[in-house]
Amino acid sequence: MRALLLAAPLVLALSACLDTNLPARERIGLVDIRAWNNGGTPVIRARGVFYNIAGLQLFPAVPQECGLYGYTPPVPSDNAGETISAGSMVSFTVAGFSENAIPNPLATFPIYTFPAGSYLDFTAGDSVLVSIPGATGGFEPMAIRARLAEPFTADPLPAYVENQPMTVTWQPATEPGSVMVVSLRYNSTPGATQPDLEIACAFEDDGSGTISSTLANGWGAGQPGTQEFAFIRVRERLVEFDDRTRTRVRSIYEFPLRALADAVP
Repeated sequence: MRALLLAAPLVLALSACLDTNLPARERIGLVDIRAWNNGGTPVIRARGVFYNIAGLQLFPAVPQECGLYGYTPPVPSDNAGETISAGSMVSFTVAGFSENAIPNPLATFPIYTFPAGSYLDFTAGDSVLVSIPGATGGFEPMAIRARLAEPFTADPLPAYVENQPMTVTWQPATEPGSVMVVSLRYNSTPGATQPDLEIACAFEDDGSGTISSTLANGWGAGQPGTQEFAFIRVRERLVEFDDRTRTRVRSIYEFPLRALADAVP
């Protein structure tokens, strides 16, 4: 069994989907702030994408029942026809220190990221100020302050017991407004080496959640070497500039944390 290296698709399902039946174009900013492990200290890096698009629906991060989903590794998409400029840089400030996300020259569409190796320190309870300068013919200027997902630890997964539910536990949030996504990936096919199924849950962030015996039985049948898990605290804020412009700032803290050296600009 190994720690999950990518955030669960349920995190995406909690956030946005495209509905082509909604014709009106909107300017939507999606800003993600992720925690990383810098030699034992949690730090954050950020990225942002800004759209002028029709049918992109945003869903709040709220508790959802556990479900079983097919899993394939995420594939980057080219959204060049839908993205717009938000200015020369997007600034992030935490506890008086700032870092700028700039357009990534290697991306196939405008995406703002921290330069390679750069980060911001933070501690539990900190907030981030996101400053979007805006651009003529592009995104509107906005300034958004949002609380960061606080660091936490989780207990080891309990041993599988056939036909019994599985209760997972973690350090609960000290402030309301976050959810805990728990993801278990596996493959039950003999000889498999990569997961093809995922149990994904979005629990109240109160320190514990229960996975049904039916889903737990699937996890227990997973082949050695294919089982992966992660606990992912998600906190977000959605701010409207006008009836056609809005930005969501989402903060993610995943346990166990991935190393900062693995961060891709």
